[in-house]
Amino acid sequence: MLKKDIIIISAYCPNLRKEGKLQDLVENLQGLRNKFDILVVSHTPISKEICNKIDHFYYDSQNEMLTDFDLTYMAWFRSENFYLETSLVYNKSTALTIARQIRYAINFADFWGYKKIHYMEYDFIYKGDDMILDINQKLDEYDTVMFHHPSNLLFASSVYFSFNTKFIDDDIKNFNKEKFLDLIRNPHVDLEISGQNRRMTNHAKMTENLNVIFLSQKDRKCLFLPNPEIDQSEDSHSNQEFKWAFPVYNIEKNYLMFFTHNTFDFIQTIEVFVNGEKILHLECPPKTWKLNNLSDFNGEKNIEVIVNGNLNKKIKINESNKKIFTTNNYIVFN
Repeated sequence: MLKKDIIIISAYCPNLRKEGKLQDLVENLQGLRNKFDILVVSHTPISKEICNKIDHFYYDSQNEMLTDFDLTYMAWFRSENFYLETSLVYNKSTALTIARQIRYAINFADFWGYKKIHYMEYDFIYKGDDMILDINQKLDEYDTVMFHHPSNLLFASSVYFSFNTKFIDDDIKNFNKEKFLDLIRNPHVDLEISGQNRRMTNHAKMTENLNVIFLSQKDRKCLFLPNPEIDQSEDSHSNQEFKWAFPVYNIEKNYLMFFTHNTFDFIQTIEVFVNGEKILHLECPPKTWKLNNLSDFNGEKNIEVIVNGNLNKKIKINESNKKIFTTNNYIVFN
């Protein structure tokens, strides 16, 4: 049996800036090499310099993005007059590709006899060895240690979490893509977390929710800690580019509307084309939202959203996906 435990780093570094963040993390972990081996699981090749400072490397060429309306992350907005839900803010989901990486990590650790796994993303802002060593000790008592959102026990950080390989269900090890996609579509799972009964809802389509489901299953003893210091330098869920510009279905009038929410400190110029025809030209002031009529909902709709001269989204609605679109992208008025 191996005496060391393992740190597993999930990576996608298509440019030098991101590879530099991976290299910084690997460098910062060198002080733990006497207690931990390091495995990097990546969708991109990594440098020889990084390989020389780790123990294992796995390259996974399958970096499949989920784009169906019922598989991407859900967001919502409420005003005094209406409420909307949408799956188009983050219209590409990495949930499947991350799930594959985590399952590979579990099987790798199980095969080689590693008992404790510390899983972190390449841009995890590492703040010293003490936290890893402290969490490693907690894994003697607990099967899973995760850091939850201050107001939501069902939303745990995917940037860093740790677990042991006890009681991992064969359904987790033997990854089934269709079963996983069904879970994203219908994540109705009852869990007991920190002594509280909680139920996942259809909003729980993010990796931060899905990890809670499979690492809290069956007889696993879980510790959920507040999240005061788990940070990353690259946040794929942040509004680093203008994302809040999308069509929604007006249920009452059977009509498409277009919603924008400018969270930036400068004006956003937005053009919206439907089937090749420019329908909207919007100037969106900072810190404001707009709601405009867009088009009827008859026939096929090919929608292009241009933000500040650059293509932001392409959305295709046809008879095969209309129902899924309206279920996940709608607006209701008071």
